[in-house]
Amino acid sequence: MIVKIIHMSEPYDHKSQEFSNFPIRIGRLPDKCEICYPPKMTHISRVHAEITKEGEQLKLTDLNTKNGTFFKGKKIPFRFIKTGDWFSFSENGPIISVLVEKRSLSPTQDACKPQINSFDEGTYIADQNEEINIVIDDKVFGYSTNTAPITIGKNNSCSCHIEDQRLCDTHMQIKYEKKQFLIKDLTGANIIKINNLRLNEDCEQALDLDDVIALTPEGPFFQFHAGNLLIKKTDSEQQRSNIEQQNNQENISMLISSPFPEDNYQKTIKYELIKTISIISAFGLTIFLIIYFYGT
Repeated sequence: MIVKIIHMSEPYDHKSQEFSNFPIRIGRLPDKCEICYPPKMTHISRVHAEITKEGEQLKLTDLNTKNGTFFKGKKIPFRFIKTGDWFSFSENGPIISVLVEKRSLSPTQDACKPQINSFDEGTYIADQNEEINIVIDDKVFGYSTNTAPITIGKNNSCSCHIEDQRLCDTHMQIKYEKKQFLIKDLTGANIIKINNLRLNEDCEQALDLDDVIALTPEGPFFQFHAGNLLIKKTDSEQQRSNIEQQNNQENISMLISSPFPEDNYQKTIKYELIKTISIISAFGLTIFLIIYFYGT
């Protein structure tokens, strides 16, 4: 059995760790904690919580900390973990999602000294369980894709019913095929976008890690994470992300349109050339004035 920890917020946002040895301690002390947060995050205790194995179950326990450990916004002393559970260390502290898998780490992987690594690039291969967890406002809804595609919309008949007037009655479809999750626009108006690109009509597109899905131009927005997690982002989060992306594009455009910076040698040549032209001009003007006054 291994535990995959997905960091859902800063400072390790969108990165993961895997463990097979227990206990897994969480805190700020590098020599005592397997999941170690920076010293400046003082709202987290030096050894804040731990994950232990009890038979075939995993348990997360708060270690009598001042600021507490929270599950779905409620302070808890402990909880037996279900895959997809979310925890935060202190009320507004960093958030992790816990995925439990019944397999072993390869001998080359060092579970005692895990590293924070980004997910592998390339097409995402979905987890073996063929399920997807849709997270909306800190609530996790699990859906099996073995039987029929999942539908999302504001109609009560949808698999995932979302009360949002921006949505159509049946808005989007998700299905599992060839170890991938495929989404399809059911609006009839091609308004769904993935990473700011519209879905082609009647086409299905595979989800990759960190894909951002805009169900309408104004939201709601979802982001796809490893562990088959489709997490709803707040509109303000997406607006900040759009502003950052726009600023980055503007900065890149400015760099491309600007001339290459001059090195010191070029600057010296340019300065000497201007100096020489100025001297010649001044000398020529002096000669002209002398001739003019003496001639008159």
